[in-house]
Parts: sequence; C-alpha cells; structure tokens
Amino acid sequence: MKPSPPALLAALAVLAASPWTVAAESSQAIYEELFGAEDRQVLSTRSTDDDVAFAQRLLDASAETAGSTEFAAYLRFKAHAFAIKHPTGYPLAIEALKPLAEQGSAQAAEARRLLTEVYQRQFNVSRGDDKTAVGETLIDRYLDLAGAASSTTTEAQALTHARKALGVANAIRSSRRPQILGRVQELNRRLAARGRIESLKTQLKSGKDEGRARELLMLHVVDLDEPNEARKYSFLSSDAELTDRIRLAASDPGNLDPKQALELGHWYQSLATAQSTAKEPMFKRAATYLRRYVESGPPAGLERSKVELDLKRIEQMLAALARPSEPVSSSSPSTTGSRAYAEYTGRKDLILEAERAHTAIRPMTGVKDSRSSGSGYITRPPSADIPGDSQRARPGKGRVIFYIASREDQTVNLWWRTRNPTRSDSANSFFLGIVPGRETEGELRQGHTSNSPLWQWQRVLRGVELKKGINSLIIAAREHGAQLDTIRLTNPALDREDRRGDWDGDGDRDRGGRGGLFGGGRDGGGPGRGGPGRGGRGR
Repeated sequence: MKPSPPALLAALAVLAASPWTVAAESSQAIYEELFGAEDRQVLSTRSTDDDVAFAQRLLDASAETAGSTEFAAYLRFKAHAFAIKHPTGYPLAIEALKPLAEQGSAQAAEARRLLTEVYQRQFNVSRGDDKTAVGETLIDRYLDLAGAASSTTTEAQALTHARKALGVANAIRSSRRPQILGRVQELNRRLAARGRIESLKTQLKSGKDEGRARELLMLHVVDLDEPNEARKYSFLSSDAELTDRIRLAASDPGNLDPKQALELGHWYQSLATAQSTAKEPMFKRAATYLRRYVESGPPAGLERSKVELDLKRIEQMLAALARPSEPVSSSSPSTTGSRAYAEYTGRKDLILEAERAHTAIRPMTGVKDSRSSGSGYITRPPSADIPGDSQRARPGKGRVIFYIASREDQTVNLWWRTRNPTRSDSANSFFLGIVPGRETEGELRQGHTSNSPLWQWQRVLRGVELKKGINSLIIAAREHGAQLDTIRLTNPALDREDRRGDWDGDGDRDRGGRGGLFGGGRDGGGPGRGGPGRGGRGR
C-alpha cells in the first residue's frame, strides 16, 4: 500500500530539511518505510506499465529530497531499475541517471555504466532515424567509458569500450568510424607495447643486453609517453646520454635550466618526426620544453629566433593533429554533413549555413533557394500526421545540429537570418540552445524569427556559454513555415548592431556537408546578394 500524498510529502519535507537523517538511518530503510509496500506490489504484477509509472513516481520523489542527496540518489537508481522494464521507460531511466553520471561522487562511475546500458537497450529497439540519433549518443557513452578506463591505466577495459563504440559506429555508418578506429588502434598499440615490455623484462633477467634495454626504455618514452617509468629501468642501459635525457624528462620542466630545456625540446622534436603513431605526445613534450626555454629569457639572437620558429611550427602541427573527434554527421538519409565540427576562435565570427548542418533529423527540411545565403534554407513543413499542427509547446522531433569546437570556455552571441513569407505569428519561431558535448537534446528556448517576408538578421541569444571542447548548437522545430537561412556566432565584446552592414564575406564560414539537407547546390557559398541586414534580391 502506497503512502498517501500528504504523508509522503510530509516525510520528504523532513528529509529535505534534515540531511543528517539519511546518515542516521540508511536510505534503504527509509525507502522501505515510504515505498516498500508499493515496490513489492509493482513487482508482483506481470504488466510492466505499472513499473514505468512507479519509476516516474520515484523520480518525482527524488526532486522533493534535494536536501538529502544520498537518498535522492538512491531513489534515482531505483527509478532506473523499474523504468528499464519496458522500452517506453528508457527515456525515464536516462533522465534518472544523467544527473548522477555528471557528478564527481563515487556513484558517478556506476551511474555512467548503467546509463550506457540503457542507451544500448534503447539502441537495440530503435529503428530508422531514431536509431541513428541514439547510436551517436551511445558512441559518446562508450568513448566516455573508454576515456575513464584509460585514465586509470586499465587499457584492456578501455579497448573493450572503444571496440563497442566502433561496432555501433559501423552499424549506423557514422562518419566517426575513422576516429574511433584510430582510438582502437592506439589502445591496441599501447597494449602491445606493454606486452613487449614484459617480455623484455623477462629476457633481461638473464643478463644485460644493450639493445633490449634501449628498446624497453624507448617503449616507455615514446609508445607509452611514460618517462617516469622509463627512469626506473635506466640502470639496464649503459647509454649515458639516453639515461640522462630520461632523467631530465622525468623531472619537473620548471626546474630545468635553458640548456636542458632546449636539449629535451630538440630530442622530443626528433622523436616526433621519426614516429608515425605517437607524434602528438612527442610534439606536446617538445613544445613544453621549447616553451620553457623561451620563457627562461635567453638573449635575443639567432638561437632564440630559431627556437621560436620551431615552436610555432610544432604548435601548428599539434593544432592539425588535435582535431576534435567527438561530434559527427551520419551517412544515414536523416543526417547530413561531411565535416565533423566547426571551430569558433572568438577572433572572428563563425558563419553557419542552416541547410548544411552537421546532423539533421526529419521533418526539418532543406529548401533550395538561389537567392538565399548558401543557396538554401531550412524549415519545418506541416505535419502530415497532425492536420493543422502549426505550433509546439515543446521541441518537435525535427532539428538541425551544429557541432562547435572551442579551445577555451567563452561566451558568444547568436544571430540568425530568417524570414516569414506569410507574416503570420504562428510561423515565426524555432527552439534553440547550445549545450556541452555532442547531444541531440538539451535545454532549449523559444527563439522568434523575423515577421518580414525579406531575409533579416536578428540577435536571438546573448552571452551564451560555449564550453572548452565540443558543443552542440541545436535548432529544433516549433512552428511550421518559419524559415532559417544563416547563423552567426559573435564575440560579445565586439558585437554591435551597426556591424551587420559589414557582414559581407567576413568571418570563418563553415561549409558543412556537400549538398546539405537537399543535395546539389553550391558547397557553402557566400552571403545572399545584398548582404546580411540589407536583404537579398527578389525574395
């Protein structure tokens, strides 16, 4: 028998006001008192409908126990356990686990594992466009687990997760397959290096062998990027120059004198040049030591100028190697785009053609229009299955998503170029928002477009946070008939209304995928004739 709402609310209010209650009495005991009878009743039935309903009740109750975080987490785990009894409960299970997975507590790792399992279940039962969208999220979950595993040196476990991510990517034909395959190959290489090291250790027990000793040291230095581990075995080698460099590499770069920093910088630079599989970590170390040399204040001259030039070249190489790989577009008919992301630097505006999104989900549609910027725009057509459907209180299924990479946390303003041929108040809005990571869902707000039949620029978001790494700009369907041509991210410090007249051709233009949502047309392209803010010709 479930407790009456007043009794339940009273009990939850006490918990919220007294967090110490949970410490004095276990979450399990409190749960048994409040929900035990209903728990057993739900489990005793064959139907899974009541399981999902009970899960919703538990999730709602967790929100009422904000002051008792331990008990709130217990309720969320319980909600997950009941919600996964039926596919209709998978979104609820995800909602229950997501906040726990994002915490830094001991429960976060378990929540992330369970969350990945839910996405896998959801992926298994999904079809068509939904399967593609869930698959991309599932890839992120597996790569997340792989990253966490490799950071704790359990590389075999990381490889298992990376292989699962690759399996999903292959199933949905994700364009992330090359990056994920590269990750799998990297983990295989590291595991092979560790295996070879163990073999060399066994062989070296029978006596010194300079060739094997050097191989062991370089496996630690190059393949595993572990000079500290290499130093432990330096006694096996009689190569004084090599062992001295390993000793310096294992020390704090800040304690190196300019000569030592310069020597290590050039050494790692030569190692990076000679490598085909470990270039990035070697170049990173080279940059660290050369930067240390420059910052130590050597006198101006030929040597310093040469080092500064080398450092600039290395940083350019690292920028080319360290392209974000998380977000992708899919070759599924529901998605578009050949680029994996667009990069916002803050120094220039970032221009995005709406019809060339990195991912698009129907019923959002691209329409050819030679007089719009990039030869097309996006809109949501009327729903065939819901006659007269023109507005939505929540974001509809149709959406376009841009993946935006940022090298630091920063804020942006967002402008869009829109029009409303009907001039109707029921055809002038989308939902939009920017969320961290590669996502298809997130906190979105209504954004109203122009009520003019001519293309016009409007600033629709101000001071939105762009996180370091990958972010998703999501534009979702709200009213059919609203038309979106171009998006522009600007630096708030440089933004002003009168800049719009100067927007012809400036900024970093992301060209997205060939053909965009509708195929054909120009790849990218410049602004519409007449330029932003002035309208184009013949609209």
